[in-house]
Amino acid sequence: MELSKALKEYKDELIKAQAQNERLTTLVGKVTVEKEYLAKKLISLGSSSCKQLVDLKPSSLHTPHSLSVNQQCQLLGVNRSGLYYKPSVNHTKQIIKNHITKVFE
Repeated sequence: MELSKALKEYKDELIKAQAQNERLTTLVGKVTVEKEYLAKKLISLGSSSCKQLVDLKPSSLHTPHSLSVNQQCQLLGVNRSGLYYKPSVNHTKQIIKNHITKVFE
């Protein structure tokens, strides 16, 4: 009788595992569709908007579900080096540009 009891328990566990597997497969499929949808939407935003979506705060690294800056950039399709680039402003050219704008207004 112990063999039949063990077999029944095994079958019950197998049924539970199959149900859980089916539920998780459905969840993975849903998340994959959502990811593909969002990836298409991100392309339409442009690189400057995507750069603003990256969270550079180091305090967010302590939460268990946070992404590193490198992972965020990879998901958003942004070069990490471009996040820190600050264009230099040529003050002389800016003054001339402002003067020309004032003249033609």
